[in-house]
Amino acid sequence: MKIEIFSDGMQRRDINKETYRVGCRAIIQNKDLILLEYVNKLDIYTLPGGGLEPNETLEECLKREVLEETGYHVDIIRPTVTVYEYFIDSTWENHYFLCSLASEQQDELNLTKEEMKNGQELSWISSIDALFLFDSYESTNLYGQNILSREFIGLMNSI
Repeated sequence: MKIEIFSDGMQRRDINKETYRVGCRAIIQNKDLILLEYVNKLDIYTLPGGGLEPNETLEECLKREVLEETGYHVDIIRPTVTVYEYFIDSTWENHYFLCSLASEQQDELNLTKEEMKNGQELSWISSIDALFLFDSYESTNLYGQNILSREFIGLMNSI
């Protein structure tokens, strides 16, 4: 499934093709819970994941990012939805995957310097509570509502 979100007033002809970012997001299920990240400095909740590196498949990206950010190894159950976000200054393509834990053992995190500086908290919550959080949380971050809306759409179309 493909979902496109256009910034206010944008049309297809306005799509920015120069600043194009591709990422992967994981909906990690463990029993009746899913894993969320809260990024303290940015005041946003997200699903684990991040950007695609050169010569990396989407699946490799997802597993690498999840391991780095959460310490968990995951098994991919299936891809679920791709959300495209179009802004005047950039285009974002996020691929969502439904996953399960390969093991409940949590390895050491391997955060970037920026991720360490921003601080993060991991929490397991029900998918209903996660949807409510993504839909109702009022982030102080300039782009927070866009990120929360994207995660809501990704999660809603993945469970």
